[in-house]
Amino acid sequence: MMRHAKAIGSRLERIHAEKPYEAAGLRLRLDGGVGPGPNLALATDLGFSYDGHHWLFRKAGFFLRREDRLAVIGPNGCGKTTLLRLILGQLQPTEGSLYVAPAQVAYLAQELETLDPRHTVLQEAAGSDAPDQPQVRSLLGCLLFSGEAVAKPVSVLSRGEKIRLALAKTLLSSPDLLVLDEPTNGLDLPSREAVEEALEGFPGTIVLVSHDRYLLRRLATRVMNLEGGTLTVFPGSYVEYLDSRRRAAPPGRPGRGGPADADRRLLLETRLAQLSAALDAPPEGQAERLQQEFLAVSRELRSIREASQA
Repeated sequence: MMRHAKAIGSRLERIHAEKPYEAAGLRLRLDGGVGPGPNLALATDLGFSYDGHHWLFRKAGFFLRREDRLAVIGPNGCGKTTLLRLILGQLQPTEGSLYVAPAQVAYLAQELETLDPRHTVLQEAAGSDAPDQPQVRSLLGCLLFSGEAVAKPVSVLSRGEKIRLALAKTLLSSPDLLVLDEPTNGLDLPSREAVEEALEGFPGTIVLVSHDRYLLRRLATRVMNLEGGTLTVFPGSYVEYLDSRRRAAPPGRPGRGGPADADRRLLLETRLAQLSAALDAPPEGQAERLQQEFLAVSRELRSIREASQA
């Protein structure tokens, strides 16, 4: 990987300076986030167990405000999806209370069971009460469905395409609250960037379960950590959350080998793998930008590795 980075660096030194690539942004006025009052949800002494003996969490308390971007994180099996189902009203608390204000809620699940395989991409996105067609086509274009791609049957779409279509359909429903369960799972780099761009342009409230650290860094304004049966909420962005963990590292090892460094290292390794795959067949006009980012990520990753061995 380091040899690959060095080779790219040598090529870049021979390239004349050009105007940096600027990705086309989401130029849409999306609806949503204007229906209910400022408070969407309030949980008090919340607890849940499927059998009455083994508790996923207990004594949990949190609130959800309009325009929050709440990231729900924690290890697999800790109850993150269960918490989403409680917020959606699909499950009832075993103990305590959870109030959710009347609101237009949309749920994007990992299973994608809401898509009708008999429809085309355009039909599925627009729905029976079709919104403004230019708006629909514009959003589909931003999510990488352009030209004849909107006429493809849902039944032949790849998983990544189905995720992008489900997100388009969800956003066009103008929800006040958007609940997402691993929305970028299994997506390639261009699809991830398109989904991130669309979500960033959404004006409503988002509750997000994800292991995608780039998405968390870009969206989250508050972080809910669910681990070991305990639910805690950090009142800040994901970056600030990682910084707080770094400051809480054991004395004598500040900034070296702590949880935040491990998270950052995993984040960089994941991004490096994505960039390496993208560089094998870069989208038109993006090769230099990807190469520059590959070098920057490689250097930071090497610096963290050297620091952890010091």
